[in-house]
Amino acid sequence: MKKDYFVTWTSQKDAIQIPVKETTEQYYLLNDGSPLYDLSSCSYHQSFGLKNKFIQDAIKNQIDELPLLGPKFSFPLKDKVSKNLLSKLKLSGKIFYTTSGSESVENALKIARDKTGKDYILRRENSYHGATLGSLSVTGDWRSKDMTSLSDLSISIPEPFEKDALKNTEKTIKDNLDKGIAALIVETITGGNGVIVPSKEWFLGIEKLCKQYDILLILDEVVCGFARTGKDFGFHYYGISPNIICLSKAISGGFIPFGAVYCDDSISSFYEDHKLKCGLTNYAHPLGLRALDAILDTLDSTQFKTNLENRIKVLDSFLNKVNTLEKVKETRSIGLLAAVEFHENKTPSFKELIEKGIFINIIGNNMIFAPFLIGEVDILESTLNELLNHLNI
Repeated sequence: MKKDYFVTWTSQKDAIQIPVKETTEQYYLLNDGSPLYDLSSCSYHQSFGLKNKFIQDAIKNQIDELPLLGPKFSFPLKDKVSKNLLSKLKLSGKIFYTTSGSESVENALKIARDKTGKDYILRRENSYHGATLGSLSVTGDWRSKDMTSLSDLSISIPEPFEKDALKNTEKTIKDNLDKGIAALIVETITGGNGVIVPSKEWFLGIEKLCKQYDILLILDEVVCGFARTGKDFGFHYYGISPNIICLSKAISGGFIPFGAVYCDDSISSFYEDHKLKCGLTNYAHPLGLRALDAILDTLDSTQFKTNLENRIKVLDSFLNKVNTLEKVKETRSIGLLAAVEFHENKTPSFKELIEKGIFINIIGNNMIFAPFLIGEVDILESTLNELLNHLNI
């Protein structure tokens, strides 16, 4: 049936929509009453369940206490959450708030160019950083093709697993240094484009090159931040200190559109005397801050940490079994983020899986797993077993 709104990322005649009546913490309940379990947290943002009393109550209380304030106002929650987020990042600096991942990347690029006085950005070809013109300009995947953007100011570097990746990245930098390179932006862990997990050696080498050639390092943690990888943030695996970090998605569990940009001390100091040319109407919205406050409290919970470890073990066990199937090319994972890559023409049908009561993102030959970080382990295990049985057919 024709709708009066657009469906994203598709031609409208081919759009797939799933009619939902209501949700529980773990399930979508469809119009016919059948349950649908989500193994991708929708767009990797509903990390803390489809309902979450702790987060929802926090937001409801905020609506009663202080529902709206503008960017110029200061209030205790804003101070508390900013301090706690910096502590969780294990970095010093300042936070700039946004309402989405695209906005976080957009403002990160503006800040990097303003701080350095340079225009060019290094990026990976296998990447997605958002849907605005600026974030699309540093995106390498299909979503940036045939779109007018600032892509002429972007330069691709080798992928982490290419032969002599660091050596050839340095060559790319040297070849383009005279143009003025402001920053290098990478997803710490690639999400929808295949869950590519770079080595520590590669990241340490990238950080060294950035420092050597005076290039800011921007990490996109929109997908892998907030415990998705088993650690609070993906970059904590690598022992690096980025200049800028882009955050969104699980920052609020998807309950409120929200995002943030971390900026290090050098950038924070720069704007003591220079005008910050960034701003949003709903900057540091109290409801977003309260959701983030609840998320940060959740990450500190011993019960959450124990449950997360158990959920990771269940997913790892499933991946070990799946890896033995002939139709599977390989699996890649870190924490509760994984990809199962199938051989050509062997990838399961999204529609078939919906009919089996399983929602999971399928991009190209990759099935992307990002299950809820919370919830009963038994439900996750039984759903994965059901999926395994289907894949065995």
